[in-house]
Amino acid sequence: MPGSPVETKLLAPRARERAVARPRLTDLLHRGLKGRLTLVSSPAGFGKTTLLAASFPGGRVAAAWVSLDERDRDASSFWTYILLAVNRATPGTASAALAQLESGHESIDAVLTTLLNELSVLPGDLIVVLDDYHLAEGPDISPGIRFLVERLPP
Repeated sequence: MPGSPVETKLLAPRARERAVARPRLTDLLHRGLKGRLTLVSSPAGFGKTTLLAASFPGGRVAAAWVSLDERDRDASSFWTYILLAVNRATPGTASAALAQLESGHESIDAVLTTLLNELSVLPGDLIVVLDDYHLAEGPDISPGIRFLVERLPP
């Protein structure tokens, strides 16, 4: 990943004061946490980001947030942001994996294996929000996501 990461991509947007409460969708989202992956899908402008930001304001579960864009179709950029977000939510958890990625000598699978091993000993849950994933998804990203999701700890 050339240059410094954009730190604001790792910040969840603030919940809007006048946002319409969506208790049914919030409940569905929270029930989805029992699985390994929850997909929130709807057309642009329907409030996906607003719903997510309002549903996980912090507190009982650590949450890592990444706002993705087209520049993150590069695997190095994509995984750097994911690892930075995980490290921000659970300090130190992704440090070794980030060092491996930055060295450029390890495969993505090796980097993700290191991350998975660290996640397996976390005392609590971690939510990772990939906002606008569709903008970054591609042939360099999908295999790593599949590898990660299939091997997530309970």
